[in-house]
Amino acid sequence: MGVTFKNAHSSPVCAPSRYMLMSGNYPHRGAEIYGAWNIVNRWRESNFKTHQQSIASVLRRKGGYNTFMAGKYHLGGKVPVKQGFRFNETNLLTFEGHNWNKPLIGGPQDIGFKHSYISTGGIQEEPYAFFRNGYLTINTKDAVFWKPGFYDMPMGTSKISDSSMGGEGDADWDSSAYNQIVVNETMQFIDSHLQEMSDDPMFMYVALGAVHKPFTPPNKYMNTIPVAGVYPNPHKDLLMEMDLAVGSIVNMIEEKGIAEDTVIIFTSDNGGIKQAYSSGVLRGTKGEIYEGGHRVPLIIRHDGVYPEDETRDSIVGLNDIFTTLCDIASVNIWHCRNAHDSVSFAKYIKSREKTSGLRVGQSTWRTKEGIESYQTNRWKVIRRIVRNEKKNTFSSKKEFYDLKNDIGETNDLSGVADYQEIMKKMLERVRKDGMCRKDTETKFELTEGLLKGSLRKCSWFQNDVERCDEYQKDGNRFCPSICGVWRDECNLLGYYWLDTHGMW
Repeated sequence: MGVTFKNAHSSPVCAPSRYMLMSGNYPHRGAEIYGAWNIVNRWRESNFKTHQQSIASVLRRKGGYNTFMAGKYHLGGKVPVKQGFRFNETNLLTFEGHNWNKPLIGGPQDIGFKHSYISTGGIQEEPYAFFRNGYLTINTKDAVFWKPGFYDMPMGTSKISDSSMGGEGDADWDSSAYNQIVVNETMQFIDSHLQEMSDDPMFMYVALGAVHKPFTPPNKYMNTIPVAGVYPNPHKDLLMEMDLAVGSIVNMIEEKGIAEDTVIIFTSDNGGIKQAYSSGVLRGTKGEIYEGGHRVPLIIRHDGVYPEDETRDSIVGLNDIFTTLCDIASVNIWHCRNAHDSVSFAKYIKSREKTSGLRVGQSTWRTKEGIESYQTNRWKVIRRIVRNEKKNTFSSKKEFYDLKNDIGETNDLSGVADYQEIMKKMLERVRKDGMCRKDTETKFELTEGLLKGSLRKCSWFQNDVERCDEYQKDGNRFCPSICGVWRDECNLLGYYWLDTHGMW
């Protein structure tokens, strides 16, 4: 049931996608350009900058929504450290200098969720414990250190991934029970909301552990339906459990008689993995710039309002869900102004004919690898920046595909003369959307400082880089290679070297 979007896009990896979804922005607009994966106590509290708001915050403050989150957070967070102590990365829970009588700094409660029950890194990262409304749910004296390996637990076989090096957590931690715990918490929230706040709207964000590693399906779902061993591998067993988990929540919404008052959105934070061969005809898998890395499921259902069993083909991004929800909830779009990269497709859900105002294309990055792409409903261009370590020089390699006729990206058209101009325009757009923007070549008007209103060129900043501090906003906006927030990263990636040498 519902409307299926066949051209929906995330980031190629999970943490940046979660920021996209919650903020309405491309990943690099967050505090961490590569995503905030865990709690490591850097300068940021979460991946949300001070002035940014999550969709939960906007709906709660401006729409009166009762907001709830359960499951995998992956938006950062910071350990509350006692005065006179320094952060201890080895003993997150038991170190005496960590004050777990206080809530996780930058947790869900700080970005708009009134109620939450989360683990900071899902099932794959420490601490292996849950936080309720920001507060650790266990006594730190009872915490244990989990070494990598398999553990027999009441619900199934739990696993601490080999890649994680282990870490501290709840003595009862069970990765095989994770999704059922999340479902039970969600169902309890629905019950509580309908009993205590039935006249108010609610917003729920449910982030399951499935189908991420470690693949540890439970023996049975809710002690009744066999899961582990039903399919040839545990990844597919987890897919089955995910279906059951989603079904439990949807069934409850139907049984409570609120399906006609509830918009249900199902999506993913990245493409499938190599081991499962789950990309079908799409090229690539999770972590890649090709379609298999970021073209994701997106199904939206609202009984009695949206069509049943229809599809949509126009391109949308997870970042677009922010303003779409604002539209659906009748929240003034002005309150969503910090969602810079979000374009509402609320009308398009109702009718495939309502294409006016939809986004023309979507930009995607694998920033650490120096790879970026821009795609429309038909065309897709990819650019890779390649570094020659010996010569300390850079070069750029391009690919170009006709997605309408080659969804599997098998025929690279980048060498065809007829496509050079459209490739150039598309590459200019992804550069404009990204963190390594080009400097403004013409004069611009200063909007701050003692010289506000006067005209300058980027050479003015180049001649005295200390001006970047006084005119920080203008310097970052007009002359990013000199004053930009991410100029050091962009220099390492080779963007400004290629600009200087004209070798794009």
